[in-house]
Amino acid sequence: MRLTKLLTVASFAFCLASLCQCRYTPDWASLDSRPLPAWYDQSKIGIFIHWGVFSVPSYHSEWFWWYWQGTDKQKDVVNFMKQNYPPGFTYADFAPKFKATFFNPDQWAELFDSAGAKYVVFTSKHHEGYCNWDTAYSFNWNSKQVGPNRDLVADLAAAIRKRPGLRFGLYHSLYEWFNPLYQNDQRSQFKTRDFVLSKTMPELYELVNRFKPDVVWSDGDWDAPAEYWNSTGFLAWLYNDSPVNDSVVTNDRWGKGVMCNHGGYYTCQDRYNPGILQPHKWENCMTLDKQSWGYRRDARLADYLTPQELLSTLATTISCGGNLLVNVGPTADGTIDPVMEERLRQLGSWLRTNGEAVYNSTPWSRQNDTATSGVWYTQRAGSVYAFLLTWPANDRLLLGSVAMATNVTLLGHPKRPAFSATPKGLSVALPSLDGTGLRWAWVLRLDGAVQSNFSTSEFEPAVLSPHEFLPCKRNDSDETSRDVVGDSSEEDSNLAVIFTSKRAVQFFSAVCRSPRRLCYAVGPATAQAAASVAGFVEVRGGAACGNADALCDLVEAELQPEVHKLLFPCGRVRKSTVETRLASFRLTVMELYDAVEKKDLGREIQQIEPQHKQLVLAFFSPSSVSMVMKHLYTSCYDDVKLISIGPSTSHRLKELLPHNQCFECRTPSVDAFLHALRLCRQ
Repeated sequence: MRLTKLLTVASFAFCLASLCQCRYTPDWASLDSRPLPAWYDQSKIGIFIHWGVFSVPSYHSEWFWWYWQGTDKQKDVVNFMKQNYPPGFTYADFAPKFKATFFNPDQWAELFDSAGAKYVVFTSKHHEGYCNWDTAYSFNWNSKQVGPNRDLVADLAAAIRKRPGLRFGLYHSLYEWFNPLYQNDQRSQFKTRDFVLSKTMPELYELVNRFKPDVVWSDGDWDAPAEYWNSTGFLAWLYNDSPVNDSVVTNDRWGKGVMCNHGGYYTCQDRYNPGILQPHKWENCMTLDKQSWGYRRDARLADYLTPQELLSTLATTISCGGNLLVNVGPTADGTIDPVMEERLRQLGSWLRTNGEAVYNSTPWSRQNDTATSGVWYTQRAGSVYAFLLTWPANDRLLLGSVAMATNVTLLGHPKRPAFSATPKGLSVALPSLDGTGLRWAWVLRLDGAVQSNFSTSEFEPAVLSPHEFLPCKRNDSDETSRDVVGDSSEEDSNLAVIFTSKRAVQFFSAVCRSPRRLCYAVGPATAQAAASVAGFVEVRGGAACGNADALCDLVEAELQPEVHKLLFPCGRVRKSTVETRLASFRLTVMELYDAVEKKDLGREIQQIEPQHKQLVLAFFSPSSVSMVMKHLYTSCYDDVKLISIGPSTSHRLKELLPHNQCFECRTPSVDAFLHALRLCRQ
């Protein structure tokens, strides 16, 4: 009896100690130790919804107000307002037109369920500050008091929760562009916190307590540090004492410098799709409309992802350990555009055949195939799944990453493929697709699969012939490769980067996320972005270089043509004056051009001299490839060398520019990127 009592007391003490250990303190070391609830990784696919007052003008993007009246005005948005609305019309005047007349939350829930999604993230409030729920913290700027006159969050939450397979989450913007309280805090360099204490925090606590979301998707954090937002304090409460403390998942957008470093799962950037296995759980938030997260009335069919592009994004994401969050932008009337609905139903139809390769899967030891491009892998319950993004010629497939298997099944097909082990990998003879209805992408289930010993890291990339895409990785054990590449540390130390806009910084940081040494920047805003976003240790210019000419003067004074090389990521806007002056300095210029915007692209592309030997086109998304090719795909550009970031981008380049030399960086790192540049120069 005495021993029993002692054991009981000991057990109680152990449980109490365990309970205490599960209390999280408001610091990143403690908060980051919280295990991510298992349901999130198992779900794989979610739906994102961007809906608000911006859905009324439905032009350009959900950032319409900012591009109209913010500090980053866009000429086409300003002209749109001048041509279509009378003088004195304000953004608030759009709100009464946000009627949501045809909003049927049950129909939305049915669509998302049919699409195969397992969670839904709804915009409770975007950067415009308009709240889609009945709240006391946003007087006359919420859906209950102006516009629909209903609580949109409550209505959709109820409909989603009628579906057993769906979870409900909420997006919330920490900041608001034009809120006077936020602007005052900003002017004080965030030493005051009136906006956070009276607006941001009360809203977040209200949303969690009232709607009990399974996802809290934070955004709008980038201007101020986490200490200003009280992020760690809120997350400690969320994980410890909130009504969803056991089930809730959060992202990583909780303050300047936090993204991709702290939080629940990482997003790192919009449309983040690294193409390699990540050590931390991550999410690829992307949108069916390639140009906007909100609804656009002027969108064309080509602006939407095709089923093939959507499934390619899904395969590359989940094979590397990510979740896919697919965004739709409803109309102001509350309907979902038929093209978006069709894409979601096509996704659901495909998943009903191939879902076993997606849900509850984990990455395999190899993420993509070593012999055949466009093949990605997952595993589940002892089976390996190979996603085929293109159907192989002559119905013959070689899987270089697989040495052998005991059984091969093409999901959804009545016939079993024939297969055999070869020295180069598993050879599969695929059955005909005629009459099966299988399309867009295909999945093989490999039972008893054994990984081959073939490794891409054993092979040094070289100049590639048409249709060949290899990883730009250096093998330090290969002396021949060293001779070709040169001493990377010496060459890197003599490389400078020049930025003429914040967009150029964002482009560079998207493809090269490691910290660098030296860059030159026009203006203080670009300089600040170079230091904080791209992580440069030394930033020159800035306030001293308010224009491109001043920047070029500094570059000419400090860089030696015989020693230094200059990397010039043009980003959104090409600076022809900069290019002309750099050429006159006789510097080796490694020039990159990313097409991120349709606007004026044709004129900009036409300004490029086809014989410009230093020109390299770098792409980090399939959409940027499609956009630039509308103007660039002519025979005179066959000599232009290409760099692609990630296999999906390579696949698109392969389709559109089959005659050009292309270097693929499967790893979006500086080393891989610079290695590709060196190969281009040779």
